[in-house]
Amino acid sequence: MNRYDSIIFDLDGTLWNASSASAKGWNSGLASFGFNNIAISPQDMDAVSGKPFLECVEALLSKYSVSLDEKLINAMNAHEKVFIEGEGGDLYEGVIGGLKTLSKTCPLFLISNCQDWYLDAFWKHFSVKSYFQSSDCNGRAGVLKAEMIASMVNKYELNKPIYIGDTKGDEQASEAARVDFGFAEYGFGKAENPTVRFKSFRSIIDWLDE
Repeated sequence: MNRYDSIIFDLDGTLWNASSASAKGWNSGLASFGFNNIAISPQDMDAVSGKPFLECVEALLSKYSVSLDEKLINAMNAHEKVFIEGEGGDLYEGVIGGLKTLSKTCPLFLISNCQDWYLDAFWKHFSVKSYFQSSDCNGRAGVLKAEMIASMVNKYELNKPIYIGDTKGDEQASEAARVDFGFAEYGFGKAENPTVRFKSFRSIIDWLDE
């Protein structure tokens, strides 16, 4: 673990995949407003993973004749909350044991562009919060990922952190915050020039232990 003094993780596409529950929630919210002809798939959710909630909504519904008023957006958020809290998502193989192992050698942090209730639901579904020194999300901080990363680095006086995520947006946020970026290839997105690539969560542990 001599490469880095800390690890900051992304959530979706890095630690878990909750796209199925999110899609069900969005479809339920849309149906409550009579939009039964719109079907959001888990793959659609994968494609916008890593963006703040409102940006996801705008990206996926822009091709439909839907007026994105506050009531509809709030309904989609509320219905997604029901499904995420009820069904949760699937952890990637080796995450629980891996986080436990890593937390013994360096401080772990989590930063996501998700809603605040979404992060709380993740903690409730899986008993891993104790492995993290701190966490933050767009729904709580009200700022984008780059600013959250930079704030975390400054607050905890991290000298050599690495941010591990799975999208181009994660890579750009890392660059803006001036921290190295580890690309989780097993997730949803792509990256152009990451510091290192990981084919699985287990490979993160192996690489940091070298």
